[in-house]
Amino acid sequence: MKRWLLAVFYLSCFVILSAVIYHLAVAIPPRPWELEYNRYRVGAVIIAAVIAALAIGGAVVVEIILREREEE
Repeated sequence: MKRWLLAVFYLSCFVILSAVIYHLAVAIPPRPWELEYNRYRVGAVIIAAVIAALAIGGAVVVEIILREREEE
C-alpha cells in the first residue's frame, strides 16, 4: 500500500511540476504566425518533461538509497 501511495504522490508531483514549467515556458511565446511557433511549443513540452523527470528521479534515487540503508 505504501508503494502505491508513493507512486501516486510522485506521479502527481511530476504532472504538477510539468504543467507549471510548461506554463512558464509558453507564457511569453514567439509570434504565433511564424513557422517556429510549433517547434517552440514542442521544445517547451520536452524541456518541461525532462526537468520534471530529473526532479522526481532525484527524489526516487534518494528514497531508494535511504531504503537500502534501513535494510542494513
